[in-house]
Amino acid sequence: MPSTSDINSIFNKFQASIEEKMSVWTQSITPAGFRDTENEVMGLCRGLADQIIIFILCKILRDASFIVDVSTALRRSKIHMRHGGYKSTKVRLLGGSVAHFEKVLYMKPKKKKGTPGRKRGIGKRGKGSDAFFPMLAALGIFNKCTPALTEEMVYQVSSSESVRGARDSLARRNIDFGHKETLDVFNKVSKGLVQQRNEELERVLKSQEPLTTVLAGKRVVVATDGGRIRIRTNKKGRKTKSGRHGFEADWKEPKVITIYTIDQQGNLEKSFSPLYDGTMGDADKVFEMLTGYLIALGGAHAEELIVLGDGAKWIWNRVDSLSEKVGISRKRITQVVDWYHAVETLWEIVRARGAWSKKQQQKWIKKAKGLLAAGQITALLVQIRALCRGRKSKDISKHLDYFLRNVQRMQYASFKERNIPKGSGAIESAVRRIVNMRLKGNAKYWLRDNAEGMLLIRSYLKSGRLGGLLLSSREQKNEWWINHLYPAENHSLLGTLY
Repeated sequence: MPSTSDINSIFNKFQASIEEKMSVWTQSITPAGFRDTENEVMGLCRGLADQIIIFILCKILRDASFIVDVSTALRRSKIHMRHGGYKSTKVRLLGGSVAHFEKVLYMKPKKKKGTPGRKRGIGKRGKGSDAFFPMLAALGIFNKCTPALTEEMVYQVSSSESVRGARDSLARRNIDFGHKETLDVFNKVSKGLVQQRNEELERVLKSQEPLTTVLAGKRVVVATDGGRIRIRTNKKGRKTKSGRHGFEADWKEPKVITIYTIDQQGNLEKSFSPLYDGTMGDADKVFEMLTGYLIALGGAHAEELIVLGDGAKWIWNRVDSLSEKVGISRKRITQVVDWYHAVETLWEIVRARGAWSKKQQQKWIKKAKGLLAAGQITALLVQIRALCRGRKSKDISKHLDYFLRNVQRMQYASFKERNIPKGSGAIESAVRRIVNMRLKGNAKYWLRDNAEGMLLIRSYLKSGRLGGLLLSSREQKNEWWINHLYPAENHSLLGTLY
């Protein structure tokens, strides 16, 4: 463990380094030279910050009362661990330094009776255990990274276009984990977040108890849509010296949800930041997630619930179930088919009339859009039925069915009077920013679990909630310690949403 020498010695060494280099820095009179001076000074300051953090860590880890408190919290908790002795470990810091600590308390799982492990050197030893350093864990230090460094890594990997781009950004701050280690830390964090989110939503669905009434009395808009990414499925390939290689990468549809509130004029309310989340699950999983969030946020007491979407049957077939589970009357639910999807369907009808000129197409579209905007769906259906003849009648009949089953969801004149949004631009934008700009691309193939984790993190990143998500995750992992310090407080992930 580093020495806990007087803090003044750290500043003295820093001051000596500054004075030693000052004569060189003052001669940096070119753009390139002055840039190098800036970077060098910033590097020294980061090094100073890391030395101060190391000093603080040493003080905390050697504090007798802290050691007693951690030991007491462990005994009172339900953690089935046993004393593993004292081990050396390293901790990576935000400034890029690595601190090595000797003789830190180490805990490992209790042995199960009658199931001795393998002897060393004989066969494979299996996966690593959930052993940990409790005093470091109490400070939020997991995966040998300080909490601030972990947050920075998660932000960079999720916001950059690739892991390589994230590593380039981190390297400018003298932080370089290597590609494999960077991914390993990120995936461990993301899988923990997904598990925590699923468990909390499951608890809410079972209890049916809201965690807040932030949506009470509000006009709430919900929407869902899907994107496209490639999911990697490993398979047996050609045999080589290192094993069998090969995988398939089929296109799959990640689904994204959004929840936001609007005022009486139909404008987005700034008091509640739009909520996003995503999953690789099926339609039932998406609505289960949406239901859980609405219950947790008090959606049952919303003034009005507006469900926006395209014409996909999987959305509208589940709205009644959503109403029942959330506990909101169907009279307070308004269903809206996205205007632009409806207009695009009109264009598909026109294109099916291959013999029409552009002028004929535009004339028909103008009249059809006018009827659609006025909410005169019956008159529009007459116009469409008139085209259901000839070789293309089957194709046009398919589009006719789209309008027939969505008549009540296309009352755009009424929606305009009530200041209800008619476009699903919010969810379309969310899919583009959350999915397309990070998970979709040439040669991007995702393992399903990793894609699920990235969807969650990207969703909370784009809604400005990622910091709260990561803080909640650390507190949940340290529930044994947080409950010891603040037994009466609730530290749930969903509690970060309001």
